[in-house]
Amino acid sequence: MPWFRKTKQYTTGGLESPRDHRDILLGSVQQPIPMNELPEQYIIPYQLPTIDQNGYPACGGCVGATIKNEKERREGNLIDFDWLWIYQQCKKIDGIPTFEGTFGRIVFKVLKDFGAKPLNQLETEAPKYRIGAYASVDDRSFVGLKSAIIQNGVVFARLVISMEGFQTAYVRPPKSNEKTYGHFVSLIGWNKNYIIGKNSWGAWWGDKGLFYFNPDTYAPTECWVSLVDLPNDFVINAKPKFVFTKCLYPNMTGQDVSNLQTALKYFGCFPIIMKESGVYDTVTILGVKQYQASKGLQQTGNFGPTTLKMMNQDLAN
Repeated sequence: MPWFRKTKQYTTGGLESPRDHRDILLGSVQQPIPMNELPEQYIIPYQLPTIDQNGYPACGGCVGATIKNEKERREGNLIDFDWLWIYQQCKKIDGIPTFEGTFGRIVFKVLKDFGAKPLNQLETEAPKYRIGAYASVDDRSFVGLKSAIIQNGVVFARLVISMEGFQTAYVRPPKSNEKTYGHFVSLIGWNKNYIIGKNSWGAWWGDKGLFYFNPDTYAPTECWVSLVDLPNDFVINAKPKFVFTKCLYPNMTGQDVSNLQTALKYFGCFPIIMKESGVYDTVTILGVKQYQASKGLQQTGNFGPTTLKMMNQDLAN
């Protein structure tokens, strides 16, 4: 694979994602936890392996694997995922196949559309391990990141770094005369003064692979989280035969709302494990926003005339 080069011990590869108005913003679908309700310290309560990207510009794949490692551990499954495979899938679809590194948004698109291949298993197993939805973290302050970590698990973050500033576990922003790089890392907790991150340069780097920074003085340039993790027995059912004839809005109830939830499941925008309740609740709003984002529509969360017309077209084709 021509884009891989093992030329140095520490490599990066975190490209800044182009702006896209279709991104779901975490603040639009999830209420932050107030500062006075957050514990003084917290770390994700699962033993996550420390990855060594081993000279490949595959930090995005490493963080993607860490996200799925954590999701499976939440369900009691001790499964580790192939970070290099995730990166290879990114390079197939990110539009820059010969350029080292990839975009954060592309990593999540791979996890949603293709899944993650467990280590030492066949590629055909990857679709079992998919996410259903993801969001861009719009509040990247100390409090905002704490809230995202405790509610969503591992946070995918991009930092602009210098090698000089990443020499110890307590990292610092680059100085004006230092060469900078984009680098993806996993955010997994915090203490009184710092966010705790997990790097992908091996267990001998930093604090056994961990590092610490204060986002009020060294903020990530972008962050992403998984909103919905699909169950491993997820299957795509037959296309629904509904034709929607009226608009639907939050707090409405009835069979039409149940039909909407079924259709959202088919399009991967509603948790497969949740039963169609017939109540236009927060999960349904999120699902409609995800569907609207996938179609380039304004993310209102309302099943209005434009969204209704688009979904009827998709169901008819």
